[in-house]
Amino acid sequence: MSAAAVPPTSRRRPRRRALLLIVAAIAVYLGAVLIGSFRSRTQVVSRGTPLQFCGFYVDCHLSATVDSFEITGGPGGGLRYVVHVRFANSATRATLRVMNPRAELWDEQGYRLPPVGERFIRGPVAIPKEIELGPTAQVAVDLVFTNLYPLIEPKLWLTQGTAFERFTEKLLIGDSESFLHKPVLMAIK
Repeated sequence: MSAAAVPPTSRRRPRRRALLLIVAAIAVYLGAVLIGSFRSRTQVVSRGTPLQFCGFYVDCHLSATVDSFEITGGPGGGLRYVVHVRFANSATRATLRVMNPRAELWDEQGYRLPPVGERFIRGPVAIPKEIELGPTAQVAVDLVFTNLYPLIEPKLWLTQGTAFERFTEKLLIGDSESFLHKPVLMAIK
């Protein structure tokens, strides 16, 4: 039987099966992402222990560590929390960048404070948009947070990555940034 003699419905069957297999595989994968996220628990990395940024490329050479933390009087009678964070690159030959880092100070009552910029700390920005790290290099950054009231058991939430990396991490099974995954926090005390 020639290709012209094959009925059109029998030519569509392999395409339908392939499409169904692709849709089923995507559904199973997204189900695994959701199950992994729902089974996750909030993790707290102890102070001095590096938080690895693995991301989409599964390259875990970038990390951040809370070195120390101090509380002083802040503007308007409030409190000023300064968290000393050290970003590091463990790669021996590659220069890597911490891109668009984001940080918040979370406490047990549900407060989430973004860092503030203060000229007398390390420039007018709250947190640099990019931190370049040469091979085996480290850079210290002070993150400053202010609040009128004392925070109860504050912890640091820290992440980094471009918009594309953040999107792809939402779709990785078991990634701390994946959709509905519980956060990984850093102890500051």
